[in-house]
Amino acid sequence: MKKLFLFVSILAVMALACNVPAGMSPTVPPTLATSIQLPAATATLQEETLVSTATVTPEVFISATQAVPAETTASGLTTTFNGITLIVPDALAGGASGSDYPRVDNPDAAYWEKTPGHRQINLGDYYTLQGKTHQPVIYVYPASAYAELVPAAFESIHRLNNYLNDPAAPLADDSLPTVPFFNAAQIIASHVQPLTFQNGRGVRMVAWYSQGLTPVTNQELIYHFEGVTNDG
Repeated sequence: MKKLFLFVSILAVMALACNVPAGMSPTVPPTLATSIQLPAATATLQEETLVSTATVTPEVFISATQAVPAETTASGLTTTFNGITLIVPDALAGGASGSDYPRVDNPDAAYWEKTPGHRQINLGDYYTLQGKTHQPVIYVYPASAYAELVPAAFESIHRLNNYLNDPAAPLADDSLPTVPFFNAAQIIASHVQPLTFQNGRGVRMVAWYSQGLTPVTNQELIYHFEGVTNDG
């Protein structure tokens, strides 16, 4: 069974980009929960054959989007898309939609455009600030295939595994996992803590990415979770 690589990118607020108190609990801090209302959620990922439903150009990712079948539960909306099942708490979003992205390995494509084929879950009716750059999205990649295709993904997965094996080790810019498909560098990473989901684990942080010396704003900060499934 394939190991799956999971990203969650959600807009956060500027107040969280400061110092992290010692001994912080691994749960989401109250300020973040208040700002983006992110209750605990579970996710189940399993291997399936990736079926392409979209055409992707190297310049712009365009995907065919389909509604995700859903049923209401006591803890939120349970949604399933091509082997990915998750619970979307009512306070977080009003629903979700899923898309399949086909493989892009053109030698002329930039590294942030390349993919072995992945799945993307978009959250609907999610509270965010106006003028934001990043939308709340969950990306799921086959880890080994992604690492083989994109050196930045290989490095990020390597850093993630190092962190998960020793989360108490000192953190530095060159030891934190980063988003491999951003054409920008991670400038700020705050509130770094390990988190687990139903069949995997990872690390979450409040992060800011930039291509240069620009002001840090609420519109650019994101809640960033990066994790991997347990099946190895």
